[in-house]
Amino acid sequence: MLNIAISGFILLAIVGVGYGLLVEPGWVKVENVQLNLRRLPQIFSGLRIAQISDIHMGGWMNANRFQYIAELILAQKPDVLLITGDFLMGHSFTESSWGSLDDLTKVLSPLALAIPSFAVLGNHDYWTDSRIIREMLLTCGITDLTNSVFTMTRENKKLHLCGVDDVWEGDVCLNKIITQLSDGDATILLAHEPDFADISMGRRYCHIWEGNILAGFMKSARCINTLIVG
Repeated sequence: MLNIAISGFILLAIVGVGYGLLVEPGWVKVENVQLNLRRLPQIFSGLRIAQISDIHMGGWMNANRFQYIAELILAQKPDVLLITGDFLMGHSFTESSWGSLDDLTKVLSPLALAIPSFAVLGNHDYWTDSRIIREMLLTCGITDLTNSVFTMTRENKKLHLCGVDDVWEGDVCLNKIITQLSDGDATILLAHEPDFADISMGRRYCHIWEGNILAGFMKSARCINTLIVG
């Protein structure tokens, strides 16, 4: 699933890159959605964040289709790119996976060069090869946010971007993240599985960005949401 978003923050959400390999594959829909982000400092108003999830390169998704998605993302002129896991298709890393990995690198590297980019891993990244996926992220210039915090600062005001490991296959260290956060700071948490919202509810962050069905947004086809967050 692909997602993007911000304004108050303007966060653009592209949903559905990996979902439905044969479901309306050529359809891309653009929508505007109003959201509120608690504790967001005014200085961050207008920040645009792109989110991509469940690319699943090697299935229906190929280099040309993903390049088209990348061009849509760049057209929104986001300030930050967030990627919430499942880069490859499959349950093991095979010889053909190298070609898919190369396709990912060719598309993601220019994106990361144009937009500061951050990622967490999904279950398919562990089923294929998490070590190779992390090496790919490093090669592309994408920051691995697994169980860590990146703090954006503007005029002494903070916005935290943080992420957890895959709930099914990884090692989630939520308390490690929480100890680095202050109660009054705005925080966005990245996780691959939507179920993690139930586990983490009531903690110090104020918004969760997830993969798979993207925290409840459209499960069908390809969709670009512009989420207005204030």
